[in-house]
Amino acid sequence: MRKILQICNGYFGSSLYKNFFEELRKHNIDNTVYVFTANSIIHSNLETDVIEESCYKNYERIFYHIKQKKIFNRFFKRFKTQNIDLIHAHTVFSNGDIAYRMKMKTGIPYIVAVRNTDINLFFKYVFFLRKHGIKILKEAEKIIFLSPKYEEEFFLRYVKKEEKENLKKKVIILPNGIDNFWIKNQRIYNQNLRKKIRIIQVGNIDKNKNIVTTIKVCKKLIRKGYDIELKVIGRLYLSSKVLEENFIKYIPFCRKDELLEYYRNSDIFLLPSKYETFGLVYVEALSQGLPIIYTRGQGFDGQILDGKVGYSVTYNNVNEIVEKIEKILENYEYYSTNTKQYLEKFNWEKISEEYIKIYNEIGVKKNDNKIIK
Repeated sequence: MRKILQICNGYFGSSLYKNFFEELRKHNIDNTVYVFTANSIIHSNLETDVIEESCYKNYERIFYHIKQKKIFNRFFKRFKTQNIDLIHAHTVFSNGDIAYRMKMKTGIPYIVAVRNTDINLFFKYVFFLRKHGIKILKEAEKIIFLSPKYEEEFFLRYVKKEEKENLKKKVIILPNGIDNFWIKNQRIYNQNLRKKIRIIQVGNIDKNKNIVTTIKVCKKLIRKGYDIELKVIGRLYLSSKVLEENFIKYIPFCRKDELLEYYRNSDIFLLPSKYETFGLVYVEALSQGLPIIYTRGQGFDGQILDGKVGYSVTYNNVNEIVEKIEKILENYEYYSTNTKQYLEKFNWEKISEEYIKIYNEIGVKKNDNKIIK
């Protein structure tokens, strides 16, 4: 029996990983998920195939190579005698580094995903680690990008001309999926707009999610004569004064079923994030028939042809965002009804099947509900 080892230190930070691994379980993949954490963090009630191990102290985060070496020593001790045939690393610098070290020591092949923190933190700001990041990608069998725009930006900014051809051969574009809850409860609007235009933004309320621009957009629409309501849902990391506007309804937290109703009682989803790996909330909004406004050049851009279900915009260009919202309002039913045909692209069932194909290409074959040579 062959075995796939998932290295995923972001497992506890997002439900998307749990949804992905659950879908792999349905395919009877022999799968182990390894999650390394700081010493102060311990979780309970884990799935039987999830291993959490405290490997380093919080302050060691700033000492990259020391931290990674400590993690690898624990990792190697645990898995050196196990029959691991393929490693799937879910980031480059944190997870991919461990997979790279394991390959150098044992020859076990790996695939690696490039995510927001890799591009907008490590490659962008941690200059001394760029060569190491490229080295990790060179040794990978496949390189997964969540969107074509992220791939384009990465190769343009961080890969030397002579290295591009070989790395590009390994690239596969695969989006994240959304919780089946949204697939099962999808809704397509065919209604006429009310007089009040209801805009919704979902996510952490911080500088990156750019609520300030959203509010400026709403104010400009009001000055142009529109009756605007803005629902803002998420944890507040800025001064509460930023939300002190008569047209804003703030919801700090809500359950999934409540969020469903908030989407259904809205008209347009607007989230002009400065940076975004993917943005599952865009797809959640699409599942409820909402046209969307998303940031040009970030994770969601390129997933769907611009102008089909909404528009990409420059994250801080108020005039452009207002223009695109007005364009949607002029032909609202067109954008809203288009959402249905694109939703299946973000179904974890289909995405997991694509990952299994990748595993197969690297010599892992599924037969009789087992992973075998």
